[in-house]
Amino acid sequence: MPTFEIPDGPTTIDAPRSGAATAVFSVTNTSSDSCDARLSVVLTGGSKKEWFSVDGNRERNFASGESQTVSVTVRVPADVPAGDYQFRLRAVAVNDPDNDHIEGPMTVAKLGPVESVKPKSSLLWLWILIGVVVAMLIAVALYFMLRSKTPDGPAKIDAPATTTPAAEPAKAQGPKDRLRVGGRLAGAQSEAIVSSNGYFRAVMQTDCNFVVYHPPRPLWASGTQGRGSACTAIMQGDGNLVVYTQDNVPVWASGTQGNPGAEVVMQDDGNLVIYSAGRALWASNTVVR
Repeated sequence: MPTFEIPDGPTTIDAPRSGAATAVFSVTNTSSDSCDARLSVVLTGGSKKEWFSVDGNRERNFASGESQTVSVTVRVPADVPAGDYQFRLRAVAVNDPDNDHIEGPMTVAKLGPVESVKPKSSLLWLWILIGVVVAMLIAVALYFMLRSKTPDGPAKIDAPATTTPAAEPAKAQGPKDRLRVGGRLAGAQSEAIVSSNGYFRAVMQTDCNFVVYHPPRPLWASGTQGRGSACTAIMQGDGNLVVYTQDNVPVWASGTQGNPGAEVVMQDDGNLVIYSAGRALWASNTVVR
């Protein structure tokens, strides 16, 4: 029987032609001993090795019964034909690589067609000229407005509207950097929990993807984008952090059930961690040094 188990993972992810997509898996050590695992990606069909990478350490130590989250990042070149590109996450026991290994469920990276380029209009030069004239008029108006205004110190820049409700769900549960039992983040409002130093945030996005950011850079994602527009991340009473669709269908979970009273914390080092009585149960493994 294999030492490691990969019980679940996303069946499909949308692979953009510019940028990257992330698939998140859960790997569990089912043995009674601590064991090292070597993680890799197994490809089928037309998938290419250079498109896929395992985030963080590819070789990790697992305590007995411990589950860890493993993220696979997919970057497909823009000139690749549209289609479905398949892959699996593979975990190999370092102490017996020839006989002790397991592969997770098949995940399909869906690459859409190349967007057609519209032919250039014969009146393009006219639109360019109009744009230049409008830009000049705006520049002149701003010049006179600024000259007529007496400066009284630097202007205060308000935060984007989408960040305003970031800490709202956590107010009822405690500090703004965590979710306690019953705490939830609504994807319809892109709600988030924010590290106490303000540099990191875990956001339940409107596309149903739960993402850890070091703005503007994403560090980790649940890989549930496209599952809905009003998904919710809930810290359940059993200690499990779960993403539900608007139809109350779970699409991702931390797998930490059985730990009542656990809470999820967005730490100042960029790591999103679920704690129970001071013990870490799950982490996004996104420490920024």
